[in-house]
Amino acid sequence: MTTPTAPPPLPPSFHAQIDQDLDLQEIGTPVAALDRPPRPGEILYRELDQPRQVEMPRPFCLEGPMRPQWRPIFRGGNSVAVPAPVAARCGGLGVIGQGILLWGPRARLHCPSHFTSTSRENKHFLDEFKLHLGPFFTYDDEFQPRMELSQLREVHLTTPTLVLAQPGSRVFGHWLIEVLPRLLLAQCLGLEFDRVLLPSPFPIELTPLLKSHGLSPDRIAWLESGREIARLDDGIVCANLHFETAFAPMARPVMRDLRAVLAPVPWRRPWRRIFISRRNWSLQNRRLRNREAITERLRIAGFQEIILEALPLAEQARLLSEASHVIAEDGSACHMMIYAEPGSRLLVLQPSSRRNLPHLSLAEVLEQSVGFVVGATAEPAEMKEGVDYSIAPADLERGLMALLAG
Repeated sequence: MTTPTAPPPLPPSFHAQIDQDLDLQEIGTPVAALDRPPRPGEILYRELDQPRQVEMPRPFCLEGPMRPQWRPIFRGGNSVAVPAPVAARCGGLGVIGQGILLWGPRARLHCPSHFTSTSRENKHFLDEFKLHLGPFFTYDDEFQPRMELSQLREVHLTTPTLVLAQPGSRVFGHWLIEVLPRLLLAQCLGLEFDRVLLPSPFPIELTPLLKSHGLSPDRIAWLESGREIARLDDGIVCANLHFETAFAPMARPVMRDLRAVLAPVPWRRPWRRIFISRRNWSLQNRRLRNREAITERLRIAGFQEIILEALPLAEQARLLSEASHVIAEDGSACHMMIYAEPGSRLLVLQPSSRRNLPHLSLAEVLEQSVGFVVGATAEPAEMKEGVDYSIAPADLERGLMALLAG
């Protein structure tokens, strides 16, 4: 048996020049099954579905000063393109924190958009590498990461390893709709792997969830974000099932199976009204400037304010499973709706700078309904910028009426 050779060395700095960006189809080999290890520098990939046109669901309300060019998208009924989800085995895969590097014979780097939910045009990609690093490194004033590959300790993994590290993988809500579905998908596909690669530290409440999916501590390889780079001789990657605008159709059975694991005992008659608040959110971004007035109005309407990070996971799951109507400030906490029953309704409060379409698509996958109340930002803001905002009382009233009408 031939001894595998090491992949070509990575460039010493993120500021190295790469002459072109290569798509997976250009550098990979399509296969019917991922049942053999790749050779060094080889990428085997399997398309799990065809590219699809998906019709966006319609929200039950859309109130507030949303940007005119976004309103037709949020109204739903329009068709959006969803790429073909893929799985791959890579004979040479590098992982830095929450990003992925592929390297081949010519040491070119590429962040395959097939595996991520964010388009390459997003400003958080580094132009040199089209690589999304995620938000947990040291940033300068222009929100650009400061790190050198040459300063990272190397972790070399020789056996088949499933990569679950990805942007947002230290946020529990992202685990629910991105990371755990990827793990479940890999298991459903029958992909054989010895270990999974996860960034460290990670949400401690996930330990029992990992055990419920057959991942004992000895099967987890930890990668210290910002300090280590992992080199995988046989790196296995499964696609996210939600992309920039919508979930892939095959997400529905995967999310249904996941919910059966997360909330195996359904609540017979959901009744609770909940307001998921970002009052104590550590990043202090997207702050609701008239929070007290909004919270008081929701209290009068029977909504209980809860701060998820202050509660044990079991209590969070219980409250959501009992909820018939939920109001939440825009963010990954909205993904906790996976614990809520089909038929539950979610009203999202968000600044006018946010265009978080996955809320729409996730509601459809979970057989729920969603609406939006948009608030004016305190200052002009670019798309997805985390600026403070205020909700107009009249817009909130219309949103409440629409929420409680069903």
